[in-house]
Amino acid sequence: MWVAFAAIALAAVLSLAVFAALPAPEPSVAGPTETTPSVQPTEATAARISCDGANLEVDTPVVRTQPDGVVWEVINTSDRTLEWTLGEIASGRVEPYATFREMLTIRPGTWLVGCASPPDAETAGPSAVGSLEIVDPDGYFTPWQLDCPPDGVYTREGPMEGAWGDPATPVAVAGRRLTGLESTDSLEQADYIGVADPVVRVMRNGSIVGYLLFAWDHGGWMLIQLAGCSGTSFDWSARSVAAPNPPGWFEWCPAGPWLEAEADWRQAASEAATQFTVAYAAGDEATLNQVLDASVPVGVQFAAALDGGAAPIVTDTDARGGYIVDDSCGSDVADHTVTATVKGGTEGSTVDFTVFLVFRGDEGWKVWGVR
Repeated sequence: MWVAFAAIALAAVLSLAVFAALPAPEPSVAGPTETTPSVQPTEATAARISCDGANLEVDTPVVRTQPDGVVWEVINTSDRTLEWTLGEIASGRVEPYATFREMLTIRPGTWLVGCASPPDAETAGPSAVGSLEIVDPDGYFTPWQLDCPPDGVYTREGPMEGAWGDPATPVAVAGRRLTGLESTDSLEQADYIGVADPVVRVMRNGSIVGYLLFAWDHGGWMLIQLAGCSGTSFDWSARSVAAPNPPGWFEWCPAGPWLEAEADWRQAASEAATQFTVAYAAGDEATLNQVLDASVPVGVQFAAALDGGAAPIVTDTDARGGYIVDDSCGSDVADHTVTATVKGGTEGSTVDFTVFLVFRGDEGWKVWGVR
């Protein structure tokens, strides 16, 4: 009997869908006509169904998303425990004459809902089915389901080495440690904007080809699942790696080959940093073209501390780029970057800033970043 009921309900939904797809009649051009305003279903703030096992009422046909998902309610009007289902992604039980309420991260769309006595009940009653629509007018949800066949997906479960304890944003953490990215790939936070366990998706040529699921642990984000489409080679590195879209402080990174610097690198790097600071403050583009690395985009604007006329003084140099470069551009770039701490650049300035340089052989030291 419940099968027949389900078939009737499904046929009704399909017939409504076909009817909705029919083109609207063209208005008459003979003159103005009076029209009756259409009545649109009210968008509820919670999805609610009422069920007694044999009958199911969808009290909220259209439901509006919230920042962290959809409020889901099941009201049991019977004297026995019932089992509810929401598509194939969620199910649960509700006690007699009770209400089940929970926040679910179900994606927008039309969903079949069901209610029946649980399979292990002494007396199993008939099933009841219905449908509801979840809408996302405020754009709280960003899809992350892979655009590849189910049999073309590979998944790794975590936690993985080096995947926890990083307090940066999930997108930045993914950019630091995810390998297998191509130059055109982008990393974007997905799922609902307010979820506790965020998802980062990998976009390639307009398709979702991978995702990473994080959870907060050890004072930072821990990777607990990594998935990709067949043909990709995503993996997780315990060390920072260069990303196609550098996170953190830098929007670009220098590339190899990496050359060994001369013995007096401190003096030479300090002179290049000073030359850059003076030229930038003066708007001397000819000198800037000589001292800037090829990785620096044309016309880029650096820190405001460089805008001025005070004579810069290099107060310190370091033979490595440090954790900021490591996190943004990877360990290879950090290992071959020299930093020069500069005081000055504006009249009376007491603020220090850092110039990042790489050695380019016969061309000398080149500036690729400022912080």
